[in-house]
Amino acid sequence: AISLSDLELQNSVAYGGKIGYFFPKVNWLGVETEVYNTTPHVKQQPVTASGFGISVPIASVPGFNLRVLTWGLNAVVRYPGKTFQPYAGVGLGVFFAKATFQGQSDSDTVPGLNALAGLRVFATDHVAIFAEYKYNRAAFSFPNAIGFEGEYSANIFMGGLSYHF
Repeated sequence: AISLSDLELQNSVAYGGKIGYFFPKVNWLGVETEVYNTTPHVKQQPVTASGFGISVPIASVPGFNLRVLTWGLNAVVRYPGKTFQPYAGVGLGVFFAKATFQGQSDSDTVPGLNALAGLRVFATDHVAIFAEYKYNRAAFSFPNAIGFEGEYSANIFMGGLSYHF
């Protein structure tokens, strides 16, 4: 079988917010919705075809700008400790992507996987700091502006403050 090399994404800043609810009678289980944005532009890079034990460079892909807004709806489990709360979740992500290349742009909105794991540490009864890892996977198609389609696979690290009421 012949395969093409993966295209690398540039590192970028991600930002957003979330709101959730944990069930009082099952305080380790909850649901949350979140929205966050990132711009993991595609780097200019060579594309290599590999198969039958050899790899051959076949083209150079010019870079293009990519913006991905993610809306997630997750089921979350947590350890309901007083100070430390490790947690994990998985759910549906709706990915709103826009690619721009040489002044032309194309958009795609697709469902995909949104998974997360993190640790929340309470500083007061209502304020906590958190560190979180997210994994996103979706399939984008931009046929008009750049003639590109492929799998989006992103590892995202986030941190911040949360307020609990």
